[in-house]
Amino acid sequence: MNTRKAAMRVGSICLKVAIFILICLGIVYLGQTTYHYTHAVFSDEAFEEEPGRVVKLNIPEDISSKKLSEVLEENGVIEDAGIFRIQMKMADFGDTVKAGAYELNTSMTPTEIFKILSETNEDE
Repeated sequence: MNTRKAAMRVGSICLKVAIFILICLGIVYLGQTTYHYTHAVFSDEAFEEEPGRVVKLNIPEDISSKKLSEVLEENGVIEDAGIFRIQMKMADFGDTVKAGAYELNTSMTPTEIFKILSETNEDE
């Protein structure tokens, strides 16, 4: 009987230690994911290093920020449309997009892309 109680106690302790380890690993994973996501949102890094490649785009009138970020991601100008949309909202950029033809480079930072897309395009 004592052997059975001892085994149950050891099993209970092992289960508690395993649960504690899983909780710690979950916290570490959550921390890493949060760091990566916030770093991507707040850093002003280009998708590719210099010299990058030129991408020609036509931006239609009244394009939504969601559609704009999806188009930029599909064409390889940015890495993640969701993160770019958050950056657009933080920069208060969404309503300033001008329709027209643009040449963007994959080595441009989000700030540079914002500036170009909000300027009046001479090709109009």
